[in-house]
Amino acid sequence: MRVFLLAIVMMIFSGSAFAVDGTNLPGRDYANFPAPSAFVCRTSCGGESQCQAYTWVKPGIQGPTGHCWLKSSLPAIVKDRCCDSGPRNFISKRDLRAEDKINRPGSAGRPARPRVLRRISARPGRTFVRACRGRQVAAG
Repeated sequence: MRVFLLAIVMMIFSGSAFAVDGTNLPGRDYANFPAPSAFVCRTSCGGESQCQAYTWVKPGIQGPTGHCWLKSSLPAIVKDRCCDSGPRNFISKRDLRAEDKINRPGSAGRPARPRVLRRISARPGRTFVRACRGRQVAAG
């Protein structure tokens, strides 16, 4: 029902079927990143199977640039001039294209994970640091 209502709102209040200007979908975030435009946010959502909706916060609200919030499910719609939002089902594969000048840390759209180190003792008096990922060993 919520998706149907959002579809009606999008057709009435938007000249574009890409996002509804002046709407926020608060909560249910699984990823966020700086994004220069609602198009970048929308394209990112369309390229990830986990994304069911997105909200792009306009520049000056959460920092000097825009900010994208990807949603794992469709939250309730809130009227808010801060944002442009939209559901995934309005993003077709033909609308998706490569983003120009966008650099995201990590791979496959996931945030970069910090390298976690742990200390292990090989022999009394000698400590080694081994990365949890990989087999790199260094004397400590």
